[in-house]
Amino acid sequence: MRLSMLPKSYVLFILLLALLLNSACSPRIADNIPTIRYQNLRIEQVQPQLEQQNLKLKLAMRFLFKNPLNKDLTIPAHDLNFLLNGKPLSGDINEQPSFVLEKKSEQLIAYYFTFDLNPQGVLKDLNVLGKDNYFELVSEFKLNLNDFGVDLPSRFSTYTFELAFGDTLRLPLLPSIKPSGQMAKVELLGQMEELNLQPFKTAASPFVSLLNKSFHKQDPFLKLMLETKVPFTDVYVADHVIATFFAFDPQASQKWEALKSKLAPAEAQPVMDQIVNTFLRPIDTQAPAKWSNFKLQWNNFYEHIPDKLEYPGPRISGLLVEVPFIISNPNEFSIEAPTLVSSADLASFQPIAVSARPVSGNEQIAAGEDMLMKMQVSLRWGDEDRPGLAWLLSGEVLQPTLSGSTRLDLGYGPLNLDMEIPISLQVGD
Repeated sequence: MRLSMLPKSYVLFILLLALLLNSACSPRIADNIPTIRYQNLRIEQVQPQLEQQNLKLKLAMRFLFKNPLNKDLTIPAHDLNFLLNGKPLSGDINEQPSFVLEKKSEQLIAYYFTFDLNPQGVLKDLNVLGKDNYFELVSEFKLNLNDFGVDLPSRFSTYTFELAFGDTLRLPLLPSIKPSGQMAKVELLGQMEELNLQPFKTAASPFVSLLNKSFHKQDPFLKLMLETKVPFTDVYVADHVIATFFAFDPQASQKWEALKSKLAPAEAQPVMDQIVNTFLRPIDTQAPAKWSNFKLQWNNFYEHIPDKLEYPGPRISGLLVEVPFIISNPNEFSIEAPTLVSSADLASFQPIAVSARPVSGNEQIAAGEDMLMKMQVSLRWGDEDRPGLAWLLSGEVLQPTLSGSTRLDLGYGPLNLDMEIPISLQVGD
């Protein structure tokens, strides 16, 4: 059987055996075979692309190359092949360029691969996004060991070096944001002014109570007329007087009865009710209904009116806006809720501050679950000594420093991103 027809494992065994047998006459050969050993896998970059609602994930797989020879070893350029769950994977793959491994040295070489995790991209139909998957790197290149001082028969001198690595790889999806259904809140910052309403309540209540007191059943003068009789007769004075007007007005009796109902109602009733029903109804037929509605609203108002009324004044220093929202984790693994803390700081003042945190205080969002978040934005006006947003209205230029940090987790642990950016603010075009 020819050597080329032997299984690859046999060829490697024969090669190593030949090296050992020749070590007695050529000590250089023993332990002089270059080696490649996998070291680790690192996440080089997690780059959110918010405008496209996806991520880019850059990996670095590191291998340790060892050259025990007394000559520099040139590693030729070689292609990289990637498998995801056993299937070939396309992506931003770079050919590994040739490099020189100096004699008697070791060198850590990184192999890079970038995943475009766009939900509508090349991975859409593979059903791998938001999950843990098995990832493999396979590559190979050949060297002629005789070119580097290893004395071997020509048919054994060409050796194929293989790089192979496999591990679980997490391919995250960006969390999504949606409304919470809860009302946003606006709160004034600083000290409110107070208006004491107690004097108004003290004065108004007795007056309204007076209007609701019962109207006197009879006016004293009318009572005299209605209950007094003409001497030596059974005729009342009022009827006798009205009878004298019959010659002038046949309706004098009806008018007299109408006057009595206005000034001397048969049944006692509140003063204002008598005035509305007697004098205002002829002017507006809805007057009684309007007066009843006023009494109802007054009772509701008086029962709920506070002793003091607070209102914003010169001691209000700013505005706090609180907006609740929901963040959803679309992945099959838990992530940490993102947080944001930033502010625009001047030398001795903070005109703008922004923060976003979980409402519950729990930072872990379970797989496929939602979490209630709260964003707060505070805006401060400033005063004569400390410039704030109000200074912008007068044409002033503010130059605060925007500083803060963002905490983001996409399945590989939280990342803290600090920022400190000087900015200029001015009202204008």
